[in-house]
Amino acid sequence: MTHEKIKEAFDYFYASNNIAYDARKHQYKLDGITCAGVSTIAEYRPAPFLKFWAAKMVIEHLADKQEIIKNLSPKEYQELLLEAKKAHIRKSDTALEIGTAAHDWADKHIHGEDLPITKEIENCAQAFLDFEANHQTQWICTEKNSCQSGAFGGGQIGQLGICGRRVIAGRFEDQQSG
Repeated sequence: MTHEKIKEAFDYFYASNNIAYDARKHQYKLDGITCAGVSTIAEYRPAPFLKFWAAKMVIEHLADKQEIIKNLSPKEYQELLLEAKKAHIRKSDTALEIGTAAHDWADKHIHGEDLPITKEIENCAQAFLDFEANHQTQWICTEKNSCQSGAFGGGQIGQLGICGRRVIAGRFEDQQSG
């Protein structure tokens, strides 16, 4: 299938279907029917590896604090443990912020608006530029709300394009997961 045919089918889908996203309710609708977001669906998939990653974040947070711990009062020690307990949340929030910034940069880059590459997105932007330099890609859309009829799942397509004879997608996730 050519770039033009895929874009034509894509445009037809959006012209033939009413896709709405309500950010306040975090809710997608396809022709008036509520669709589950990708984050909602993913919550039902077990992720046992996350408990090990969270434990690793606690260890990393406390690893260089041995000398400090020796001099803490019991109350200060409890506060440090609570801080360590939330290390994985801080790391995850930071990763979400970087991912959002990187997707915003890629979206603008694809549309011809070259923005400066900040330190936080340097690795992501360079990987994207390397991919573009090594592949002839025709972009179909970026950052587009979408729903799948029949399955009633909704989310956002980060980047969709044609690379050679393959369709490539950057991300398909709902607005909550960033």
